Amino acid sequence: MPMSEMLSLLPLKLKAVRLAKKMSQATLAIRSHVHVKTISSFETGARIDSMKLAQLINIAHALEVTVAELLTPPEAEVAPVVRESRSVPAPTFRRKPVTLLPFSDFHRSSLGEGWR
Repeated sequence: MPMSEMLSLLPLKLKAVRLAKKMSQATLAIRSHVHVKTISSFETGARIDSMKLAQLINIAHALEVTVAELLTPPEAEVAPVVRESRSVPAPTFRRKPVTLLPFSDFHRSSLGEGWR
């Protein structure tokens, strides 16, 4: 199969695999370190020609498939397209508790024993 034909089928395969894994574009973006708008444009085919190899590898890794699996044509029966919610969940970050010291204690502790 010519490379141009594989690239033309990649958007369908990418979306089919993501939906089969029950993964949102936002989740795939977080796991693959590829921006969610870029994922969307790859799935629509708008920017498929500008996809970098590193992005393809990261997306395949996040989907837990090989690059070869993404480049093979999708099965004849593709599941119907399910519309996703446009809301993107905000990532949650947990902060470590911080112990605050008075400035004088902090200054002394940062200088160590030889500060006197």
